[in-house]
Amino acid sequence: MSKNIKSTIVNQMQEFTHNNIDVLKQHVCLEPIYRMHIFNWTSALCCGHWNSVKMPDWRDRKTEKQLYTIKELWFHPTMEEFRQTVIKDKTYKYCNPNQCPYLGNPDMFMTKNDNHEYIKKWENGEFFIPELCYDVDNSCQLKCPSCRHEVLYNKNLLNEFPAIQSMTHEILDLFDKGNIKYLNMNSTGDPFISPACVYLMDHVTGIKDFSELHLHTNGLKLTKRWWDTHERLHPLVRHLQLSLDAGDKESYEKVRLGGKWETIMENIEFIGKELRKERDVDVSVNIILQKDNYKSLPKFLEISHKWDFHACISKINKWKHLSDEQFSEMAAWHPDHPEYPDFVNMIKSLPPLKDIRLSFGNLIEDLSQYRDDMK
Repeated sequence: MSKNIKSTIVNQMQEFTHNNIDVLKQHVCLEPIYRMHIFNWTSALCCGHWNSVKMPDWRDRKTEKQLYTIKELWFHPTMEEFRQTVIKDKTYKYCNPNQCPYLGNPDMFMTKNDNHEYIKKWENGEFFIPELCYDVDNSCQLKCPSCRHEVLYNKNLLNEFPAIQSMTHEILDLFDKGNIKYLNMNSTGDPFISPACVYLMDHVTGIKDFSELHLHTNGLKLTKRWWDTHERLHPLVRHLQLSLDAGDKESYEKVRLGGKWETIMENIEFIGKELRKERDVDVSVNIILQKDNYKSLPKFLEISHKWDFHACISKINKWKHLSDEQFSEMAAWHPDHPEYPDFVNMIKSLPPLKDIRLSFGNLIEDLSQYRDDMK
């Protein structure tokens, strides 16, 4: 990397310090060589909100021309600079300690194996993406207040945006050839609604006993009927991430506008019985804690424990569509919120957490003072 390019990269990325840097230096985070996101215009390593890395647009906003291939993005100098700080230098200086859940709990999320196979592949310059998250489309049948103001559906996405169509075909080719192991769809919308994701699910074949699909969905369209009519995908679907966001009907229908509690519970039972317990599909359920759902967390944990799902618990972040006032109203986990004492009491009243499959993600620093079994 030239000095001029590196200087430009460093100048555009915020740097952070870490109180537990001595502990972090004993670990290595694989995320920068493990997971890449392709968003509507941009791309990111690990989670774009967890670090200050800024990548150029992969498609031109005026001409709709594709500016970078996936391989060019994976080896972009900005990406390589970020990897260097995490894997080699172990300064984690572009990693945001207020957002990244790994930094607060490295023993759970990181490794101490500097000879990991993914590190070796990166050091050897191999073009191999363990997990590609295809997040180009925010189409979804719900209008959750924490996410958007209205239902978004890009029905003609592939016809109207040639660069997205080209990128979709490129991903299909790389996945079927084995350059991508896990294809993850879709953290910005729902894969069962997005035309790009539906196209990929209708055409991927992958490599037997190697390729895997990870579907991040609200679960409303993942029915037994759909599953039974997509047998070709059965050996590929090894991971499911369900955004449930509540543990009871009242909370669910506040935070998941457009969803029906009875429908999602029927699908949860199918997923738990046939996919998790019979096919050993790895299933996690998410809840983003906010004013309208935090009281349902105990029942949410009962649901996840019943079906042996991994419960992923996090706090609501200030997304772009939320005003400061709206965010403050939702953030019950914040000490200044009027319901914060009730929030803390709910956390304290949870059953012992040691044997429950869960993680509190970006809430660890906020809540670990109240329990000694937070994880």
